[in-house]
Amino acid sequence: LGSRQRRARFSANTRPLRSTLSALSMKRVARCCRCGAVGVGIVAALIGVVLNIPSIRVPTVLVLDEWIDAKMNATAWNTHENVYLRGAWEPVTEEHTALPIEVVHGRLPKTLSGVFLRIGPNSLIKPPQLSKRYHVFDGDGMVHSVRIQDGVAIYSNRWVKNARFNFEQQLGKAFFPRIGEIYSKWGLLKLFLTFPLRRSVGEASEKVTSTVPNTNLVLAPDSRLFALNEAGAPFVLELNERTGAASSHQYETWGGRLDFPMSAHPKVDIATGEMFFHGYAMAEEGRAKALQMFGSVDHKGGLRSFFPVNVTGPAFTHDMALTAKYAIVFDMSARFTPKEMVKGRSIFSWDGNHTARIGLLPRGSQETRRRRPAPPRVLAVMGLRRPRRTLP
Repeated sequence: LGSRQRRARFSANTRPLRSTLSALSMKRVARCCRCGAVGVGIVAALIGVVLNIPSIRVPTVLVLDEWIDAKMNATAWNTHENVYLRGAWEPVTEEHTALPIEVVHGRLPKTLSGVFLRIGPNSLIKPPQLSKRYHVFDGDGMVHSVRIQDGVAIYSNRWVKNARFNFEQQLGKAFFPRIGEIYSKWGLLKLFLTFPLRRSVGEASEKVTSTVPNTNLVLAPDSRLFALNEAGAPFVLELNERTGAASSHQYETWGGRLDFPMSAHPKVDIATGEMFFHGYAMAEEGRAKALQMFGSVDHKGGLRSFFPVNVTGPAFTHDMALTAKYAIVFDMSARFTPKEMVKGRSIFSWDGNHTARIGLLPRGSQETRRRRPAPPRVLAVMGLRRPRRTLP
């Protein structure tokens, strides 16, 4: 055969092989391009997270966090099993103003004038947008008010609209950490991996101002109305005189001096006008062993002082008490135990081996006098009376 014929035959015989090699090369190039794009995306996402660029950090963190949510089967659990999203706990979806209330029995005295207030958790985000495991403590605060005047009662309700609420309302899904997520080994992973990246964003940039004020309402000594939660600073509300509806203002941190959470149940001494409070505190510089803080506000509404109270470990100390001479704090047997999460349990657990204690803090002093034994569990204090035997 001539050289031209040999080349033609060789080309025909090797055409399938060349086509296969060409296709493989194109696939390799395409795969490399995809890997490169993914790599660039990962690098860009990491840069956005490190530099705290919300437009990059938020969707990046949500992708990882929602993958963990799927492992926890959170959406299905919220939809079908979570008792805090149905029945009497089902969130209210609308705000109302000055709805008339029918008096079923008797009548309201025309001289009775005031407002009855209640606050409670009421999640703005509902399944399926609520893709994170939900606990009743996680609900956005909602203030319900009944205004009574001239023998007539009207009802209004308002969400407590802080920066966290406004951000999630605009985002259309849950972003900030929730207590319900702290469950099982996946919750433990969230606690260390995604929680630090979701605690603050935009105006909700501080640990004490990115919470949900949903637990209690307190009238401060200077007549300001505080909405409170275990994990943050007090949030200031103002009431409409005609309707009693609450409008949201801002957190009170006294110029940044309050850098730890104020508990939901501070105590006001109506005789002196002082307010006393306690709060959780993590180990930080200057208070390495402190897990609880105690402070007071003077009759003009100024933050007077605060100091650490060393307890035996991280306990669930929901309430405190007050007498004419002492403030009383508790070191109870309900504990925070992250290690239990690995066993598929809640972060809250009961330690039967812990000896509960009561701390007596003389008002105006930083000395702590302890008395034991104490009841193993105290959630809320109804009232106190002075014993016949005076405490030393």
